[in-house]
Amino acid sequence: MANYIENFKSKTDWLNVLQRNFKAPLDRSSIFGSYDDAVLYAKGDATTPDSRGLYGTSYVGQVITVYENGEVNVYVINESRELQSVGSGNGSLSLTNVTIVDGKVQSWTDFEDGDQIQVKINGNTYLVHSSNITLIQEGK
Repeated sequence: MANYIENFKSKTDWLNVLQRNFKAPLDRSSIFGSYDDAVLYAKGDATTPDSRGLYGTSYVGQVITVYENGEVNVYVINESRELQSVGSGNGSLSLTNVTIVDGKVQSWTDFEDGDQIQVKINGNTYLVHSSNITLIQEGK
């Protein structure tokens, strides 16, 4: 296993290293307290700015998080400058009894330590091998 060694070539190289020193994002435009505020931010319109006035920094492809009512949701700003839920779309999975389940994917989790995926479709949660599931992003 390789060791991490910091080797700065000049006295100012350390300025390029970012480190979190408290429980907050490094980029304050990456998290919002309401979906409505995130929508305003994504539009990037000065006539209807978000509550913190960050609208001028939004960009297509940016990933943002909304933490509202105790729930965390992740979105990407699409080319229409609208929020698209990450992981949203349709899915199809094959169960061991040869049943095929199709429907709207409500959430999914890919476990790092194995080939299992937990997916919630039509209100039901399934744990399946990654080779038995197809997730399709809407609009693709």
